[in-house]
Order: sequence, then structure tokens, then C-alpha cells
Amino acid sequence: MIANVATEEDTRGTGGGPIAFFARSPVAANMMMLLFLGAGTVAALLLPVQSTPDFDPRAIQVTVPYPGATAEEVEEGVTRRVEERVRGVIGVRRVRSVAAQGIGTVTAELDTFASAALVLDDVQRAVESLDDFPPEFAEKPRVERQPLLRNVATVAVVSATASENDLRHAAELVQERLLAQPTVSHVDLFGVRDYEVSIEVSEAALLRNDLTVEEVATALQRASVNQTSGELRTGAGGVLIRTSAKRQQAAEFADIAVLTRPDGSMLRLGDVAEIRDGFTDDELVSRIDGRPAVFLRVRESDSGEPQVVAAAEAVEAAAAEVELPTGIDVVSWEDGSERVRIRTWRMVANAVLGITLVFAFLILVFDLRFATWITLGIPIAFMGGVLMFEPLGLTINSMTLLALVLVTGIVVDDAIVVGESIAVQHESGNTGVAGAIAGARAVVGPVVTGVVTTMVAFAILAFMPGPVGQMVSAVPYVVVAVLAVSLLEAFVILPAHLAYGRPWSRPPLADVQAGVRRWLDQLRDNVVVRAISAALLRPWLTIAASVAFLAVAALLVSTSLVRFVLYDPPADVDRLSVHLAFPVGTPFTVTERAVDQVVGAANATDQAAEGDPFGAIAVIGGGDFAAEVDTIDAGHADSDYASHLATVVAVLNDEPTRSLSSTELMHMWRSRVGQLQGAESVAYNASSMVTIPEVGFVLTHNDADTLARAGDDFAEYLAGQEGVYGTTTSLAPGKRQFDVEVNSLGIAIGLTADEVAAQLRDRFHGVEVQRNQRGRDEMKVVVRYPGEERLTLADILDERIPLPANLAQGGGQGAQGAGAMQGLFGAMPGMPAQGANAGLPVPGVPLALVARVTETRGLAAIERQDGRRSALIEARVDTAQRTPNAVNAELEGDLLPRLRAEYPGLDFEYAGQLELQERTFGVLALLVAVAGLIIYGLIAIQLKSYLLPLVVIAAVPFAAAGAVVGHLLLGYDLSAYSVFGMVAIGGVVVNDVLVLLDRYRTIRAQSGQRADVAMVAAATRHRFRAILLTTVTTLTALLPTIYTGSAFSAPLIPLVISMVAGLAFANAVLLFFVPALLTVLEGFQERLGRYPGENGIAATPGDA
Repeated sequence: MIANVATEEDTRGTGGGPIAFFARSPVAANMMMLLFLGAGTVAALLLPVQSTPDFDPRAIQVTVPYPGATAEEVEEGVTRRVEERVRGVIGVRRVRSVAAQGIGTVTAELDTFASAALVLDDVQRAVESLDDFPPEFAEKPRVERQPLLRNVATVAVVSATASENDLRHAAELVQERLLAQPTVSHVDLFGVRDYEVSIEVSEAALLRNDLTVEEVATALQRASVNQTSGELRTGAGGVLIRTSAKRQQAAEFADIAVLTRPDGSMLRLGDVAEIRDGFTDDELVSRIDGRPAVFLRVRESDSGEPQVVAAAEAVEAAAAEVELPTGIDVVSWEDGSERVRIRTWRMVANAVLGITLVFAFLILVFDLRFATWITLGIPIAFMGGVLMFEPLGLTINSMTLLALVLVTGIVVDDAIVVGESIAVQHESGNTGVAGAIAGARAVVGPVVTGVVTTMVAFAILAFMPGPVGQMVSAVPYVVVAVLAVSLLEAFVILPAHLAYGRPWSRPPLADVQAGVRRWLDQLRDNVVVRAISAALLRPWLTIAASVAFLAVAALLVSTSLVRFVLYDPPADVDRLSVHLAFPVGTPFTVTERAVDQVVGAANATDQAAEGDPFGAIAVIGGGDFAAEVDTIDAGHADSDYASHLATVVAVLNDEPTRSLSSTELMHMWRSRVGQLQGAESVAYNASSMVTIPEVGFVLTHNDADTLARAGDDFAEYLAGQEGVYGTTTSLAPGKRQFDVEVNSLGIAIGLTADEVAAQLRDRFHGVEVQRNQRGRDEMKVVVRYPGEERLTLADILDERIPLPANLAQGGGQGAQGAGAMQGLFGAMPGMPAQGANAGLPVPGVPLALVARVTETRGLAAIERQDGRRSALIEARVDTAQRTPNAVNAELEGDLLPRLRAEYPGLDFEYAGQLELQERTFGVLALLVAVAGLIIYGLIAIQLKSYLLPLVVIAAVPFAAAGAVVGHLLLGYDLSAYSVFGMVAIGGVVVNDVLVLLDRYRTIRAQSGQRADVAMVAAATRHRFRAILLTTVTTLTALLPTIYTGSAFSAPLIPLVISMVAGLAFANAVLLFFVPALLTVLEGFQERLGRYPGENGIAATPGDA
């Protein structure tokens, strides 16, 4: 550590200011360095660690369960009414609704800068203001901001011998133990049916005892109740009066009296009904490697700090401690902490490798002391930036670590420019503290301006919409914090370290360094300066060649030689999945056969592939594994599961065990599955996250039939396109349904549609008697017909409908009515007889006599967007064959014009990745324009010129062109991350150009003469080494991320390529383009009779 103290002679004439103060006081500089390193390390150890940044869906969702209702009923009674109120809420960008069987959801998507909390309150008030809402039989609406839950781990309770009840009970024991851990806030069970007490009363039992389902349910509701009836105020104190008669277990319901006869005898529930304490009648299969399983998803909520690693460790320990019955095991299905550890250590390794390579390069050029202190500036800046993570709401995750890797080269650039400037002062004889102060002050203006412009360029990424934008939104915060500290390090700490002491390098290292410096000088003087001087003799040719480079890059993109794909999933992942969807209402046996076919293909792939690729195979038949327990599918009935859905997930072993990539395995698996007969969609997903479909359109029209025809035409055309697969449409048909309409005979005897509908609902859907809390779950008690009486159309047609009260009795006037009924219906079983049987109750008439029953089929779900019926049509694109933009261009050039002509009034909007691309680049264009104006102003202030900032900004497009060429050379497609990288590297290019122009401006002003080739070349010569060093160190720091990246970071590699290639090509071009452009502008000014000075190309240099 430096212990030198500056003498008065050392510092005479250096003036004041923070640079001079710290250069003279190395102890103060070292204390600041230790503060950053020490406090930053402590902060890093205390920060939460997670896999990826939190994702905010930025949507408010209104959910209304409507058991037993069709999609049309849900649309009419729920979604249309809610969306009309929500559409007027300020801050809502778009309103989408889905009316499905048994449930309605309305989603309000927020504007980019809207306050989610305020919009949530406004939507809540809008829903509460609805009159007579929700409809009868619908449940209370839930208005909530779409929750953010962080996945921690997934465990499974498996057994080949235990019953479903025992398996669920064991899973609940594990759930209780996991929730006892302080770092765990949510544990959800999925792949298992909900508890239900089902009280099944047959029609025969009802007729025999002159009962209805409603009467049985009413008797149960009256008998099974807990209620407090008041309080006695006795002399000994208050005593509560309470009735505690609520039944919990199935056996407790059997003794409830449902009928008391005139003789005093009672008919109890157990005499007329079969009481089952079991599960809902959903059809569901959940297995791991053939063994029945219950999955437990462990999550963190968005309240509080994320502690994924700590939570996962607690889950592993707690799961191992649970004592379960023999034959039941707990297995780990997914460990989120392992993913966090792998990604974190790979990013840290990349950063360490990058810093090491930077140091290795610097030590070839600079003295060991210079190289050491310049390199040490990187961890100082990093730790200082980490100190700001907590106030900025950042965590340690893969994106913040990637940001540190990206900013490594930029951080060292500042130190190199300052160190190079100090080295020049020392070489010229101005040694010690005075040389350090003079060298730092000489570049303070351009360095500060360059760093601030880099901050502005990166800041654009903080406002990108959508999931891709939110993934990179943490990067600018990290970059700004680290660069701010790097400025302090470069101008406050570094000069103190470089002002004192002798060189550290000794032979043979010193000889190598001297040789490298001589070689660089020769390269500069004999190659670069001569080439630049020759180029400046023909400046227009140089500019034309530079513009041609831009044109070539544009041509590469326009001709798709370098393709654009908004988002490419990781090239290799740790799990594969197949999601099956059959038409709604498909028998579960069909779904099971398809699942067996997919699992058999997986086993065949496992045997055919080299090594041991598949670790485990999980199946959920009758549900969607990706959706888990809190996602509602458009075709679901009254639960989160449906018989037409299934998912098969294969976990892959680590790469040393398997020799094939996940993409290759997916292709093998897909080819072995073949055609799945009757499947509506089969989605193969080789990604660790659910990705957005590449092509999507929303069609809207006021007429439902027209929309359906147009949607079918669109889906058929899209499915026939090359490279397109997995086409889905929201216009999929729903379950078959029987529509019941009271006929003229039913009306004649006084029956109403309301009465008939109520009777059918009670018997076939059931009457919910009560809800009990069983453990952490709510359990329904339902009275309905037995399952065997709810199977066929005959069960409906033979259903007895009770007669109106005035016809239900055979005596008196009722006898006359019964006689009239005999005339209407004729003699039939169950009708009252005259004479001796007069006065007996009439059990009812068959539904077939009093109503028409016709079979129809509606939609599985009815979608609406901004008040109009809509159809969402999406498809996946094999990007190895075609790009989504190519498919979209064909649709817009051929299909859309034809559909508009054929179906007047039909409108189209982008969905999926196309919508995200449009929104992203719309916002990006606006932000780039704003950032450009800010950068122009900063440069104009620094250079004291209105024209020179245009020269600086003119160099930025070359970074984008270089990025395009870099993608071509490395064989990568352009993506959204590529564009983000181009925007970010623009600030670095500006920094390098500023270094060059600042020196040119100084030489120009000091000479007082018109600039010539020699003057421009001299500026380039003076700043060549700094530009070269900053370029090479930035590239060196970033290269490890490209060649040692993980599967997760693979989609982010285009961002790094843009920065690496953009900087390399841009700096190579700007060494020629910027001097040539300066020469041309000087010529213009000379012709216009202008001279150096205010508002010209150059002005008087300011104080450094």
C-alpha cells in the first residue's frame, strides 16, 4: 500500500480540487478504495440471490367462477359486463376477456408507465359498482394484480402401492413441514384432485320418498350448521350461546333426518343416499416414471426479499425429515437453487476470466504497477456498484451478473485513458504528483462526458416493455451504478496510485513491455498514421467507402443473409415437454392413449440415443403441467383440470451423461411420437420457460359467424405454411351440449323454463350444501345424482319434472286437473288414477314430454378484445427454416388483403412475438430519439461546438453495422438482445470518438491555423494507443461470455456479439471516417469564410 507523502516541491503549481487533493493524499485515496471493497463485499454477501430478475406481468385480472355455466352464459352474465366498466379506467392499455365453461376472466393490460396500484384500485371500484353482480350461482369476483411467484423447487410424493387418499395425505404432511420453514411462503399441490364429499341420491329413492334434490340439500343445510346465538350475562361473567352441529366427515352426515313422517318416524340421509368422502370427479393421472405422484411446487411471493437458494436448501432439509408411511417416498423433481448456483458461478467465472485476460493484455503494454492499479479499478468499481443494489431494488441474479461482465471493459476504459494520459506526462518529464494531476485533468472532460453518454445509452434498456425487455431492465441500473463509481476510481483513487513509486517491472518482463510498446509505436507511425494520411488526401472516397460498409450491413439484413428473430430459446436446456390438447369434451381414455404413445416414444428415444439422456419422465393426464394450479385453460370445466389436456415432461441428465443436445433429443422424440389421432394441438417445448408463440394475430369482428369463418380460413392458411407448426385457435369447438326448451304441452300445464332449468341443475350438476376446511384446502359438500344416472341422453329424457302445485295433488280441484292431464298425456306410469288412488302425489312427468332437447355445440371459449368478439390464432415457427418476419410478410402480402375483401369489417392486430416486436421497437425508437438529443447536448457542451457532436453521433451507426457483420461471421441470428447491444455499445463508441476529437480540438485551438492533414493525423496519432487499448480490453472482457456461456445465457450471446463486433468494427472505421469527415467539414467552413472559434468545428479549449 502506498505510504508516500507528497512534498511541497512535488505539488507546486498543481492547484486545488478533488483530483489534486487525493493525489497528494494517498491515505485518503486508499481509505476510499478499502471502503468500496469492504462495504461492497459485505453488501454482496447479504444480498438475496435468485435465478432471474422478477417479472411483472403488468396486468390486472378479474376472475369470476361460474360453476356449471356455458361459455355463452359466462360471456353474457360476466365478461361483457365487467369489460365495459374496466375499459374506461385510466392507465388500461387493452382489455381482453375469456368466457369459458364455468369461469370468466377479464384481463386489463397496463400502459407502459401506468401505476399498477392505482389501476388495481380503480378496477376494483369499477367491478363493485356493477348492479346485480355476480349472477346467481356465480361466485364472488376476484380482482387482483397478476401475482408474481418465484419458483424455488418442486418435490413429488410418489408411491406404487398407496391409495390416492394416502398419497395426498402424505403430500399434505410434506406441505405442512415445508411451510414451517421461514424462507418458504407458498407450497401448492398439483397433479391431484380436490377433496369433495359427494352425497348421491338416485331418482328412484327420491320418487319412492316423494323428495327432490333441493329438499335433501335444504335439510342438510339446516341440520349442519355452526352458529353463535348470543350471550348470557351471568353474575359469573358472559357465557356464549352456540350451536355446533356442522358436519365435517362423510359419516357424520348419515344420521341427518331429511324427512319426518306423520307417524313420527324419520327418514335419514343414510337411508336414501350414498355418501362418498373422496375427491372431485375430475379425470386425472399424475405419474413419475410410472408411479402415481403428487407434486408440490414451492414458491416465494413478491412480498419480501427473494431467498431462492436459502429456501431451496430449507426445502431439501425439511422434505428429508418428514416421516412417511412405508412405500411412500419424497423425490426432488426440480431444484431452483441448483440452477441459481450454476448460473451464478458461470457468470462469476466469466467475469474473473475477463478481468484476468484484461490484466494479461495490460501487462504487455504498461508497467506492472500501472497494469495492476488499472485492473484493480474493476473490482473497486464492481463493489462500489454493488453497494447501490439494495437502494435500487436489485438482487444477485444472472442478469445483474451479466451486466457486470458487460461493463468490465467499459470500466477499464476510463482507467486506461487516465492512466495513458498520466503515462504520457511522465514520459514527457512531468513526473510524480504533478504529472499525475496534470494527466488526470487533461482528460477529465472527455472521460466524464463519455461515461455519461454511455449511461444514457444504457438507460434506454430500463424502459423496454414485455418479458424480453424486463429481462434486461436490470442491466442499465447496474451499469450506471458501476460507471459512477468507476469515475471516482479513475480520477480520485488511480492518480494517487500512479503518482508515486518506481516502476515495478523488471527484466525480462520490462524488456517484453518495451518491445510491445515499440511495436505499437511502429504500427501507429508506419501503418495507421500513414494509412490515415493517405485516406485524408481523398476524404470523399474514404467517406464513400465507410458509407458503403453501412450499405452492406443494411443489405445483409434486408436480404435475410443475417436473419432477425425476436427471441431464440436456449440452445440446450435441462428438460423437454410435450403439451397435448384434444377437442374439449374428448373422453379421457383417448387422452390416456395419446399420453402412453408419447411416453413410449420417450422411452424409445432414451434407448436409441447415445448415453443416458433421460433422467425421469413425468405425466399429468387431464391437466397442463406448465400451467400448474393457478392457470386457467380456456377449455376447463369447473376446475383447473380438463380431460382433453395432458403434459409429458422429460428431465435430461447432465451433459457428461448424455452426448446429444436437448434440441437433437427433441427432434428424435418428436419423430418417434408421429401423428396423434384427433389431437387439436401438440406443442413440443425445448425450453426451461414457457415461450411466446412466434406468429400470432387477433381477429375482431362484430358478427360472430363472420369471425368464425374468417378465423377458420386464417388458421387453415397459416397451418399450411412452410416451417409453421402447432397452429392453435381460440375458436376451437367446446363440449357437445343438449339445449332444453319447454314445449307447448309443458307450457300448458304451467311449467316454466326457470323451473325446468333449476331441476336439471340440481340433479345433474348438484347442489352445494356447504364448504368445510380440510387442512389448508376448502372441501365442497355436494348433493347430486349418482354418476351412473348422469351418463346418457336417455338419463335426461327420462328425468321426471315435478308438476306445478295446482296439478301435483289428485283430490278436489286437483282431481279435475289430473283428469285433464290424463287427456293430455294419456295413461302412463306414475300418473294418478281416478277413484281409489285419488289424492296420491304425482311424481312428475318425463322431460321428453314437456320439453324439446336438441344437441348443439358452442365454442370452448369466447374471447373478446376491447369490447368486440375476437379470435386469437397463434403458431410456432421452426426458425431453422424460416423467420417469423418472413411468415408475417407472406400473411400481410397475400392472406390479409383477401380476408379483408371477403369479410368487410374484419380487423387484425398482432399477437405473440409479433406484437411484442412492434411494441418493443416502437418504444425503442422514441427512447433512442430522446437519448440522442441528450447525448448531443452533452457533447456540444463538452466540445463547445454545435457541429462536432454530429461528427460523434455519425460514428454510432458503424457500431450497428459492425454488429450485423459480427453476427454473420459467428453464425448467429439478430434478436431483440442484439438490438439492445447495439444501443448500449453506442455510448462506448461515443466515448472513443470523444477522446479523439478532444485531442483534435486542443491541437486545432493551440495552433490557431486551418486544420490540415498533418494536424488531423497528429490527433489520431496521439490518441491511437488509448483507443486501441480501450477497444481490445473491452473485447477481451466480453469474449469469455460468448465462448463459455451456459444454456441460459445462450439467448443473451447476441447482445454480447453486438457489443464486441460493434466496437471492433466501429473503432476500425472511425479511425478513418471521423478524420475524413473532419477534413471535409473544415473545407466547407473555409469556403464559407468561417474560422475557428465559437460555434465552429473547434473552439477554445476549456480548462480541463
